Amino acid sequence: MGSTYFTVLATGTLEQVRQAVAKSRQPSVIMSVGEDRWAIVPRDENGYAETTNLARLASIASAGYATSFTVLDSDVLSAEIFHDGRSIHEYHSNVGYPCEGYDEDDNPVIFDMLGRAYESYEELPAGPHGADPAAFAPIGVGDVDLAVLGATLRGPGSQAESQHHALLHDLNLTPGPLQVRYDEAIDSGLGV
Repeated sequence: MGSTYFTVLATGTLEQVRQAVAKSRQPSVIMSVGEDRWAIVPRDENGYAETTNLARLASIASAGYATSFTVLDSDVLSAEIFHDGRSIHEYHSNVGYPCEGYDEDDNPVIFDMLGRAYESYEELPAGPHGADPAAFAPIGVGDVDLAVLGATLRGPGSQAESQHHALLHDLNLTPGPLQVRYDEAIDSGLGV
């Protein structure tokens, strides 16, 4: 089993980010990752932390951008970008990462990252979805090289956390705080 973590990148002032975290009522650690860029690391319960609502609230508080990041078992990196409270872009490093669930008749079904259902004998699609570097550029700092960022988004990456690290580096951000779990963030002592 590989690495799994859930984080949020928020833009704006520290006060705006703190307001969003308070409104979410999620215990979280906030760490700087660049000029007016903040990692929010929410406490996970049973290996899961809700990040989409937290990113939405952060984008409302700053009237700017926020992104929820999820890395699952080192296999897939997912990101959802919000602007002023609205989801504007979704990215998955491998759309064919299988998610198990049940249909309306309680039969087991396999879903891809876009929520499309497949029978157990069907092959899931492979490759990235939403690998648009222009969608990610506003969450970066300074000049973002779209060609390099696009290559990172298209992959393939050997592990999702390595691809996430490269993505954050391409955005001129400090990757570490956006690649940890809550307990690791607390132990680092870097929270503000």
